[in-house]
Amino acid sequence: FFIISNHMEPAGRGKQATVPAWVSNPTTNPAGFSATTAPNGNTKPATDWTEHSMADGRKYYHNKATKETTWEKPNELKSEEEMAASSSPWKEYISETGKKYYHNSVTKQSQWTIPDELKNAQQQQQPDKQEKQQEKQQEKQPSSPSASVSSAQPMDKKDALQQFKDLLASVGVKPAWTWETVVPMIQNDARYKVLKTLGEKKQAFTEYCAQRKKYEEEDKRRKVGKQKEEYLAMLRDDKEIDSKTPWKKAEALIQNDPRFIAVDERDRELLYEEYLYDVVKREIEETAQARRDSMLRFKVQLENMSEVTVRCEWRRLKTHLQDDPLFKSMDKLDALAVFQDHIHSLEEKYEKQLQKDKQNQRRVARKTRDSFRELLTEKQESGELTLKSRWKDFVKMIGSDPR
Repeated sequence: FFIISNHMEPAGRGKQATVPAWVSNPTTNPAGFSATTAPNGNTKPATDWTEHSMADGRKYYHNKATKETTWEKPNELKSEEEMAASSSPWKEYISETGKKYYHNSVTKQSQWTIPDELKNAQQQQQPDKQEKQQEKQQEKQPSSPSASVSSAQPMDKKDALQQFKDLLASVGVKPAWTWETVVPMIQNDARYKVLKTLGEKKQAFTEYCAQRKKYEEEDKRRKVGKQKEEYLAMLRDDKEIDSKTPWKKAEALIQNDPRFIAVDERDRELLYEEYLYDVVKREIEETAQARRDSMLRFKVQLENMSEVTVRCEWRRLKTHLQDDPLFKSMDKLDALAVFQDHIHSLEEKYEKQLQKDKQNQRRVARKTRDSFRELLTEKQESGELTLKSRWKDFVKMIGSDPR
């Protein structure tokens, strides 16, 4: 068994431990170690002893007057209950599974049940302890979540779990922290006891760390996304930066902007290249759209020019339009392409009209022939046209007939 409550004896039970060199001067503690006076419910006289905690939760004690440092809790800092228990060779410890056991430093005997000697000492102190607690509760109303936990009212599992997680949040537990590091920070809070078993507490701790990690990752993504948006907005707002501006020049222009400083140094150039890619892509699309618009306007202009016929030549038209603003602004190859498409369209229309005219002519000729045949038939039936009729005489006879 290695986990010990109330009395830490790393060097063996009943022996004075050798503390680290830096412990002898608590004012030079490394980062992450804390020093506090003993937190107990009794009013103690002024003392030179102070209580300190190592990063792993182990406590040690330092006397600022004598410069003495020890793992053993001095009598000046002990509560009445601890004073009563310290006179007994029996000491209380906690196993790795969270279960209490008791060890006699004289007989070296260990047992799970509390010895009668310790039980009697605790029972003698219990009335005084309860009376002092009642006095404190009357003097001060609960002002923190930990004081709001009442053992008189039963609490369902869901509420108990939430209160335990609230406790973890109140001390700022980080996802990377271990259970062993957190326990000394929360074990004196009433909310620590809302979950009954050590297994439930560890499970709640694991769930909280997983939820906290997920939240921090999502929060980081949101912050990075916002920083990226502000960074890109900064680049868009800077009129001196365009698609041809190299990174070094751009960096010199924006290096003092808070939106530039907020972005991770490793991401700044990468985001700038991403921005330039979008700018170039947009410029290409805008140029292509402007080109299409100009070609469409030039096509409409050619359609409205009566002098542009199927026989019009490009060199003559180019000379004719040399002062035209639209023609001057266009790429001449684009203008030529529009002209060729327009002439091709005129040629197609001309061919269609020519075919239509020919069909009309054939239809008129057919009707004329049919009418003339009717005329011949009528003259034959009337006897005016016979086998002996001469064409010259017949033409004179029918010359006045429209057929």
